[in-house]
Amino acid sequence: MGGLSDYAGALSTALLGDDGAVMAVGDSVGDIHIWAADEPGWRRLAIHDNGVAALAIARVDTGYVLVTGGRDGTVRLVQSERKRDQASVSELKDHGPSSRNLVRVGSRRIRQIRHAPRSPDTPALTVFSEDNGRLSVMDTRSGDVLAEHALRPDSPLYDAVIVPGEPPWLVTLHRDDLLTIRPAVTPGPERQVEIPRGEWWTLEVDPAAPHTVLLTGSAGVLAFVDVFTGTEVRPKIHCHAGHFWMVTDPVRHSDVTRFVTATKAPTHEVVQWTLTDDNTVKQVGLAVDEAPDGAEWPYMIWEFVYGWHHGRRILAGAGTNSHVQVWDAEDGSAMWSGDLQGGHHKAINAVEISRIGGETYVLTGGHTCTLGLLSLATGEERHLWVGSQIWSIAADTEHNVVIGGVRGIMNIEFRQTRT
Repeated sequence: MGGLSDYAGALSTALLGDDGAVMAVGDSVGDIHIWAADEPGWRRLAIHDNGVAALAIARVDTGYVLVTGGRDGTVRLVQSERKRDQASVSELKDHGPSSRNLVRVGSRRIRQIRHAPRSPDTPALTVFSEDNGRLSVMDTRSGDVLAEHALRPDSPLYDAVIVPGEPPWLVTLHRDDLLTIRPAVTPGPERQVEIPRGEWWTLEVDPAAPHTVLLTGSAGVLAFVDVFTGTEVRPKIHCHAGHFWMVTDPVRHSDVTRFVTATKAPTHEVVQWTLTDDNTVKQVGLAVDEAPDGAEWPYMIWEFVYGWHHGRRILAGAGTNSHVQVWDAEDGSAMWSGDLQGGHHKAINAVEISRIGGETYVLTGGHTCTLGLLSLATGEERHLWVGSQIWSIAADTEHNVVIGGVRGIMNIEFRQTRT
């Protein structure tokens, strides 16, 4: 048994069997660390806030069950799931996964992760915020943290994006409708930019004009603002009656910018928009499935990503009940829908589209501590255990993805195993 390292101090322990077949350690930040005689190394699960106060292990027919009690007032049941190898990722199209930790935050927590638009000719930049009040910018190909930026305690951070350019710029959105802009990876002053009032919540980079950001407002309005001047460069679009989610397609076709919006319950709707350079706006409603009788939650989709499949732009969305839907982004038609069985009906908080072994996969992550991989060619579902909740996924290059969560950021490469 190898030694346990990189943990925030033991609060509780449990042992199964006189021979110590299974050992568990609960630490002060809410992680449990599990060692089993028939499994390689220590396994880490992030399942509580503020520490694991109590642990117990019991043997069952399929392996063992771990009961945990957290300082957050919750009790959780963790099953060994020995049978998960049947549906886990050992090989995809002659490619096997190899992981590399880029950031491990120990007792701290990552609050937000945003990935800059990817390009083979530029660094793959990721910006993440921690609960120590700082923003870090990292090159996810090398794992190097290129810069750290202090946040103002009097102006809470709502969102952050990296605007591409030479140099790239870090743009942050704060309370009271305030933008700040500074060089992302080189020393330079921070500038505050006043923007129109609107109770803005999120930022997206405009693929038509990288120095323009799209702002979503709580009143259902979408604004287009120049990050250097704070002025509006297009007329506002009234998308919905209230708060909404929004994701842009980073690839433009001719002079068309494409983006998708979605509203919260009870009137959940998903709408795809197209916007031309002459400000012609069109919208198409995308059908969302009805949840079956007995479902814990109605289907609601809030995570979206655009990608390629057989030469066409597609849109994947995910949300409640481990539900995933895929549409043809060019005509709005439905391509695939269903609940991921390995998601155990939990919410999905991250989605991506990637190519692995020449095949298109929808990647998902959330509370199951696994990376889900759904083949659009066969509908087959696989899951790769990562041991922590996932809040973001970004496909860097073919066969290579970056995933992040509260405990850190990891690079996973699917290497060719056979020729």
